[in-house]
Amino acid sequence: GFDPVKEEAIPPILSIEFTTFSKITDWTNPPDGEIYRDTIRARYKVSIRVTYQGEANAGFVTGDNDFYAIKRNVDGQDLYFIKVWEDKGKNQG
Repeated sequence: GFDPVKEEAIPPILSIEFTTFSKITDWTNPPDGEIYRDTIRARYKVSIRVTYQGEANAGFVTGDNDFYAIKRNVDGQDLYFIKVWEDKGKNQG
């Protein structure tokens, strides 16, 4: 991989693990003017642990994320599909 912020190569990723996935808001219709029409939206606090090849310590990324979902009827059953996952800013630890 390549880190555009540090402008250097990053080692291959061995694993990605969600360590926190907690709901901040309920699923609601986005306000008028949102770019993701016909969706419902909820905000979650997400923490991800990333382990890189050749490195003893894992990296962590934590932040609020908005998820946008659409409802589809498949074979008579309502199913919800994530259309967009929007990172609202992150803190690295």
